[in-house]
Amino acid sequence: MQEQVLHICELVKQNKLNNAADALSAINVDEVLCSLDVTASLISLEQNACRLFKGCLKNTIEDDQSSFKYLEQMGLFNRRLAIANTEDMKQIRIQNQLLFDREVLQMLVNIVDTLLSTDHFHGHDSILFLCTWLEAIGHFVHRHDNLATEVLYISIYSCSI
Repeated sequence: MQEQVLHICELVKQNKLNNAADALSAINVDEVLCSLDVTASLISLEQNACRLFKGCLKNTIEDDQSSFKYLEQMGLFNRRLAIANTEDMKQIRIQNQLLFDREVLQMLVNIVDTLLSTDHFHGHDSILFLCTWLEAIGHFVHRHDNLATEVLYISIYSCSI
């Protein structure tokens, strides 16, 4: 699992986003939930995806199609992660870490603010990817509303300030 995630990180660094998207779609979420070793690398991928997303909105990204494919796969990965059914607290913490990284949430808030401030992106393909990403977060919160974890609350609250 660790080799697979590190390979995706390398593909992203090399800007081989089509290949990174394909590799990301092949990740087994159940294995991710059993491996703390890959959490930091996956969070890094999430942060890079948010930066890429912001770049797409600023039109600083040249190859939108491969960027969009990668962003779509990151959203779908998050959805698979969020709906993974587990009662194991260690696995729920991994889900929580990956879905609620403070930097990622802050960037998502900034992206939403950018979209709200202009009509330029109305109908833009990237909005669907953002919705998939946010849907994953919402689904996880809904499924685990009985946990009332401080980490979850702090993550969400810190991004609203």
